[in-house]
Amino acid sequence: MQPNGFIKLHRKIIDWEWYDDINTKTLFIHILLMANYEDRKWHGETVKRGSFLTSYQTLATQTGLTMQQVRTSIKKLLSTNDITKVTSNKNTVIIVPNYNLYQAVQQTEEQTNNIEETNEQHSNNIQVTTTKNIKNKKNKKNNTFIGACAQDDVWSIPLLSLFEEEFARTISSNEAMLISQMENDYDDLLIRYALREAMTRGKKSVQYIDRILVDWEQRDFTTKDYEEGKR
Repeated sequence: MQPNGFIKLHRKIIDWEWYDDINTKTLFIHILLMANYEDRKWHGETVKRGSFLTSYQTLATQTGLTMQQVRTSIKKLLSTNDITKVTSNKNTVIIVPNYNLYQAVQQTEEQTNNIEETNEQHSNNIQVTTTKNIKNKKNKKNNTFIGACAQDDVWSIPLLSLFEEEFARTISSNEAMLISQMENDYDDLLIRYALREAMTRGKKSVQYIDRILVDWEQRDFTTKDYEEGKR
């Protein structure tokens, strides 16, 4: 959170395609306010200028929007590349790709190059951290997936591949779209737990797993709850 200072808001925003969408406009301006003005450290990790750590629940609380309104607006902003996001099993990093255009400061050519590399560097940092976290979780618990994915890399294998190996068949295009939507809406680890839960019940259905995730979201059910054996 930025404790003081201000942001620049150009009048051209009135021509922005989401300007007449109250929820999306509210969320985007809030994102601009929350984004780091300079690189910051958090738990040993660098959160770059133009980005910040958050969660959908936090954004909903801060803006007064519902969780569903936040999810819908995030999807719209992602679709037009107004933001990008990197999600780990602990948090979500919201990145404003054009932050330097919105909040320009006098800078050298070297600084400009650094800003342009923000997304790639930050994505790499988060990916490394996420992979380590996933491996740590793997080491702390036995693999209990039922199908072909009962192997050492079960926690890092791409979700689509994991679904196909668990279902022992090729995923259809409609199912792939639904899995992609899950990745946008839910924590990666929670999706893997939902898949495991469905396999335990003998349900090889992407739609069934989606219903599990919807139920868990409505109950504020988290990865920690699952790991503690709550249902």
